Amino acid sequence: MVTWRKGSELTPEVKAECLRLFVHRHTRDHKPLWAGAGRYSPQFASDQDWLCHTEFAVTKSGRLNRAVRYCRSHPTLSQRTPPGCPRIAEWDLPPVGQT
Repeated sequence: MVTWRKGSELTPEVKAECLRLFVHRHTRDHKPLWAGAGRYSPQFASDQDWLCHTEFAVTKSGRLNRAVRYCRSHPTLSQRTPPGCPRIAEWDLPPVGQT
């Protein structure tokens, strides 16, 4: 069973880890490569807004659960995600056990 927790409920260290690992978020603070040169509007007002509206899989100790390679976000600045844009942010890590 996977435990999900909002980013706003995580420790500062784990929040920083989320911002470093989940590079596909589109906020006014962070523009991913898929957003192009002004092609898409941000989905969140800020990275803090993204953390408040995104759930992360965590372990019992409150660390990120690295076996779950996605987070669940709920955009606050747009009603729908434009076609071709990722709705689930992922990070590029080797499969568990292959580090």
